[in-house]
Amino acid sequence: MATRLMALVVAVCGIVGAARGGGEPSVLNVPALDGSAPVGDAAVPARLRLAAGRLVAEFVDGKHVDYDGLRDSEAFGEYFALAASLDGFDLDALDTQNARLAFWINLYNALVLHSVLESGVEESVREQDGFFDRYAYVVGGLTFTPNDIEHGVLRGVKFDDDDARAGHVAPRLDPRLHFALNCASAGCPPIGSYSAAGIDEELDLAARSFVNSRSEVRLDPDAGTVTLSPIFDWYAGDFGFADTAVHRFLLDHLNPGEDRDYLATHMQSIQTEYTDYDWSLNH
Repeated sequence: MATRLMALVVAVCGIVGAARGGGEPSVLNVPALDGSAPVGDAAVPARLRLAAGRLVAEFVDGKHVDYDGLRDSEAFGEYFALAASLDGFDLDALDTQNARLAFWINLYNALVLHSVLESGVEESVREQDGFFDRYAYVVGGLTFTPNDIEHGVLRGVKFDDDDARAGHVAPRLDPRLHFALNCASAGCPPIGSYSAAGIDEELDLAARSFVNSRSEVRLDPDAGTVTLSPIFDWYAGDFGFADTAVHRFLLDHLNPGEDRDYLATHMQSIQTEYTDYDWSLNH
């Protein structure tokens, strides 16, 4: 009860702070004051994954989202009721790397979808400064924005040691997560659904799908170049900093064929270029 009360206070303060311009995020999963929201329990991650998976199945086509249909749908109502229970969820139940990856990737994608609905952006998330810090969920009494989830929990580069959220960081960084997170933009990877039991295979499929997309990775033997999504540039450190480290990642995930063969024999000499990121809303 104390945890739920604390979360509710944090949630309400977050909304007021954002409304007053105080810099605090608006909390989107405030539990019902009448106590009708279900209490978080160990089954929440699985139930939330199923509810989020239904959103993906009904309103997402690859990278594209039907936000208008999603807004008033029964599926979103079901998902929201579960999201409202997250304040009572015991985060210590996520006691493995796989459990944390699956839970937080699914939650990130759902929170970003929810944030778009709440924000009213029409053409790009860049219409609002600091979009990924404006909205949040309270989970286990702690507040998480999309940036907190991506850079704090999943990448481990945001929280100070005295931050209570630091105790819930994924044990190790898996760079394949960058092909599972969708930032509501056309340049993002498609939205999927991830499970603790199958996360390794699911992340591998997401990385392979991205790397083998000609819009994201293009090899030009005549020019001696490989042109990549800027995701590989922004998060170069997650792949090992050097171009050759990125090239090794590509080699590990490219399908057999001429592109892979060319890259394998020109790892040291090929020049790396980057495209411009498409920030247009993925509606």
